[in-house]
Amino acid sequence: MPSSTAYIVVKPYDLTYHFTGVTEVVHNLSLKIAEKTDTTESDGCVNGAKKLPDKVTLSVIESDAGHASGWAARMLQVLSDIRSQRLICRVVTEYRTYENMLLSSVSATQDELSQSGWSGELVFTEYVPVLTSGNEKTEDNSSSAKNTGSAAPAKTVTGTIFQQMCQRAGIVL
Repeated sequence: MPSSTAYIVVKPYDLTYHFTGVTEVVHNLSLKIAEKTDTTESDGCVNGAKKLPDKVTLSVIESDAGHASGWAARMLQVLSDIRSQRLICRVVTEYRTYENMLLSSVSATQDELSQSGWSGELVFTEYVPVLTSGNEKTEDNSSSAKNTGSAAPAKTVTGTIFQQMCQRAGIVL
């Protein structure tokens, strides 16, 4: 079975998907820089610059050639399911591995030249979770914790309870 140098791993199921071919990989690593910034002299860091979620775009080709008939159509359905279910992926490229990525966009073109397959772009965007700790809630890149005002005691979840919750949700550990 042909495989490409860039591939994805669907983390909840530990499934790896290789593509028939990857023709281009675009890495987008950006900062949002405020109009007014200042520099922290002790470490040379600029305040007012926020890291934006990483993005990686894979230009792929899928074809039934070298696979069973209908492979390309099934692969497009798998990618659609990964996107619609918002499954967290690892995207592995020749130069970098990206963790916690969501498939945010799938575009596929089938034309006269690729009737038994398709070519398209897959855009993966980094998932940046909001960090919570006890009664405090902080956003990534924020400078101070924000109190939610809750005085309720913290709940303790044991390993057994966590496993039962995962089983009920259909998550295989």
